[in-house]
Amino acid sequence: MEPPRLPSFFKARRPRSFDFKPRYYDEDKERHKKMAEQLGDRSKAQNSLRSIDLKSKWTSGKRGRLQGSSMYRLAAILAVLVSVAWWLLFA
Repeated sequence: MEPPRLPSFFKARRPRSFDFKPRYYDEDKERHKKMAEQLGDRSKAQNSLRSIDLKSKWTSGKRGRLQGSSMYRLAAILAVLVSVAWWLLFA
């Protein structure tokens, strides 16, 4: 139950509601959505397992290569800095 309203000279503003209207239509996305609904949950489960498997393979192989190459790069930079310092101090 609402309390009685007192008369007022000012109008109370009501909050605006959010109304999103998309500006374009993506036909490929709609087609993909229909195919996914037709195939059902089985294909979604298989796709999610494939994506998890690919992600794990991609990241596991990449980490090993990056750690090895970064060590070689660090050693090369350190060797160049030491040789430049040696040349500046004793030449």
